[in-house]
Amino acid sequence: MTAEIERANAVLVEKGYSAARLIVQPGLGAGKALLKGSEIVSPLSDTAVTILRVVEEIVPPLAELEHPLVPREIRARLGA
Repeated sequence: MTAEIERANAVLVEKGYSAARLIVQPGLGAGKALLKGSEIVSPLSDTAVTILRVVEEIVPPLAELEHPLVPREIRARLGA
């Protein structure tokens, strides 16, 4: 597991998520990661650095989550 994946999971815990709700796991391919769980419509795959950025900057604390995360909405916010 990379440092980015470990940090992303630590941030998710700080934001109130359990591993069943949201977790970052190694993805297919070097440097890839996967954000998945019951609070996202479908898994989001990208580089571990990008997934860490998503977790830190876009994923809200669990108490503030209004609806499951949608990968296309996350990607739109990354591009903004």
